[in-house]
Amino acid sequence: MPRPARYDTDTILDAALAEFDAVGARGLSVAGVARALGAPSGSLYHRFPSRDALIGTLWLRAAEGFQAGYLQRLAADRPAIDCAVDGALHVLRWSRARPVEARLLVVYRWQDLVAPEWPEEIATRARATAAALDEGLRGIAARLLPEDPEALLRVRWALTSIPYSAVRPGLADGRPIPPALDAMVERAVRAVLLQGAERGA
Repeated sequence: MPRPARYDTDTILDAALAEFDAVGARGLSVAGVARALGAPSGSLYHRFPSRDALIGTLWLRAAEGFQAGYLQRLAADRPAIDCAVDGALHVLRWSRARPVEARLLVVYRWQDLVAPEWPEEIATRARATAAALDEGLRGIAARLLPEDPEALLRVRWALTSIPYSAVRPGLADGRPIPPALDAMVERAVRAVLLQGAERGA
């Protein structure tokens, strides 16, 4: 009977996240993570045969974890404008709770993971993650602005560009995201989306 793996995938990814926090994306390596764990490099290369596979899997864990809560908020059984605001604020709250993972998502976009040099499994999961996000944004756009021809443009701006621009400077510099930004983001999101609702009425 084969022995169970000493380090499960999440343990390895947790160590990789700590290594990313310490040395940045360019310094992250499978060998460095193995040293941090006190594990033979070969045991990690068996699970993650390349640096790309390690970073891609780490990115996807963060993206899928963030997106689960984000999409749940957009699809909640509440007034659509409240769902939209809650989704935007989730970006700030999640980024505060998981700043290192949030910084990883700022450094690498999903498009960076579908280049030919990335493992196909990573690219496939990245495309699926992007498709789920697109579906969620289209769904809230249809609920909120059914008569507005610019509905999807407005929703993308309000629910991605606005909150992402609020968190990006702090994440890039390692500074806390100011609590005062929540109210600013909410006002901006409501202004963009309610203006669209008035135009479509």
